[in-house]
Amino acid sequence: MLSRTSVSLLALIASACAGELIDQTDPPNEGGGGGPEFALGGGGESAEHHPLVALRLPSSEPSPCEETELECGVHASCAEVDGEAVCVCAGGYSSDGVACVDVDECALDLHACADVAQCSNTDGGYSCSCPEGFSGDGYECSDVDECLSDPCEPNAVCTNLEGDFACDCAAGYEGDGQTCTNIDECQTGSANCSVHATCIDTPGSFTCVCFGGFSGNGVSCTDINECASGAPCSANALCSNEVGSFSCQCLPGFAGDGLPSGSGCNDVDECAEGLDNCALHASCVNTVGSFTCSCDAGFIGNGTECLDIDECIEAPCASGETCVNGPGGFTCAP
Repeated sequence: MLSRTSVSLLALIASACAGELIDQTDPPNEGGGGGPEFALGGGGESAEHHPLVALRLPSSEPSPCEETELECGVHASCAEVDGEAVCVCAGGYSSDGVACVDVDECALDLHACADVAQCSNTDGGYSCSCPEGFSGDGYECSDVDECLSDPCEPNAVCTNLEGDFACDCAAGYEGDGQTCTNIDECQTGSANCSVHATCIDTPGSFTCVCFGGFSGNGVSCTDINECASGAPCSANALCSNEVGSFSCQCLPGFAGDGLPSGSGCNDVDECAEGLDNCALHASCVNTVGSFTCSCDAGFIGNGTECLDIDECIEAPCASGETCVNGPGGFTCAP
C-alpha cells in the first residue's frame, strides 16, 4: 500500500518538470485514482505497449498530436512518445489492448487508505472511509474513545477498545454490562462477615456489624468482657462473663436478679425462712447476707451443735438437797 506522501511526491515531481513525464509505473493519485498507464496504438498502427517514458520538450513546431487525426477513446488522451502521437490512458485506468479500463486500486493494494479504513473502488479512482469506532478522513483514522460519552449503565465499568468498547458490571453487580443487578452477598453467602456479626446488604456491596457483646469491624468480632470493663451487676452479686454477654448471680445470703436495673440482690432472712442450720437449742440471728447461731442458756456449743450443761457437777444445790440435771437446767430436790 502506498503512503499519501509517496503518491503526492510523485505527482509533484511530474508537474514540476518543463515537459510531461509519462511512466506506466506511476502510482495512483490520492482518492482520484491512478495506476499503470498504457498506450493505445494510433495513426494506423496496430495497438502496441510502450514503456511510456518520454519527455515532451517545448517546441515551436506543431506536435504530432496537433497534426494527427488520431482519435483517442474514453479515458484516454493523445501524447507524444518518441516523436509519435499515441493514446495514453488517464490516471486510474489501464489498457487492455483495446480500450482503457478502470484500475481497482483497492484490490491491487494501490491505495493510500489507513490500515483500518475501508477502501471503495470508483470509476478512475477510489475513496477511503474510517469504520465505525474510528474518526478521520480515511487516509488517517483515529480510535474513538466511546467511554468518554458514558455508554454503559451507571453500575458498569466502560473499557475502551480499538474501534469498540466493552461494558462490564462493577463489583457487587451482575449482568451483561448494559443491565446490572445488585448482588445480595448476604443471601448468596459470599459475604465474609463474622459468625458473631449481622450482614447488611447495600447497593453493590454489604456491611458487617458485630452483635451486642462483641467488638470489631464485623469481619472479625471479639467478645467483650463486660465484667472487666465495669460493674454491670448489683452490689452483693457475682459477674460472670459469657460469649457475647454476661450474667449476674447474687451472692449466698442474697436473692434477686443481680442487675442494678432489676431487683438487684436483697438480704435473705434465713432465720425467718427456716434456712438456717442452727441447733434445736440455739437461737438464730439474721445478719446481712448471713446469720448466726447462739446456743441457749444451759447449753454449750457453736450454735449449730449445742450440748446440755450438767450444772449438778458444780453442786449448785443447798446442803441436804439433791441436784437433778435437766435439759438446759437443773432442780434441787429435798
